[in-house]
Formats: sequence, structure tokens, C-alpha cells
Amino acid sequence: MITCRQLIEFLDVYLAGDLEPRTQAEVRRHIALCEDCANYVDSYRRCIVLAWHSASFDLDAPIPNDVPLGLVRAALAGGS
Repeated sequence: MITCRQLIEFLDVYLAGDLEPRTQAEVRRHIALCEDCANYVDSYRRCIVLAWHSASFDLDAPIPNDVPLGLVRAALAGGS
């Protein structure tokens, strides 16, 4: 099982959906078993959503190419 430190190192890649399936499953397992990390991930997602909503984005404008689509999806899912 991965450690809390490893989870934090993988977090942005995990939320973007870009981890290999085995590592992705290990991160999900860790989050399910570690309340501190589950809270951290929830807070991280909420920060992304708040930043997204507080910025003056034209929601009809295309998302910049350097923003991983998986990360955008995770951020929007976290806000619902």
C-alpha cells in the first residue's frame, strides 16, 4: 500500500486520471482507509473548484491545452 506522502506526490496525476491502473487502485484504496488523506483529497478538490469558480472564466471559452482534462473533470465533479 502507498504511504500518505506518496499519495500527496501522486495527487495531481491521480485527479487527472493519468496514473497507471494499478497505482490508481492503490491510491483509491489508501483514500478509503485513511481518513486524513480522504479529507486532504476532498479539501484539494474543493480548492480547485473554488479557484475555478472565483476566477473570471468565460465558461464557453475552450480550456487551455496545458490543463489536463481529467483534472478539470475531477474538479467539476468535486463541486457537485
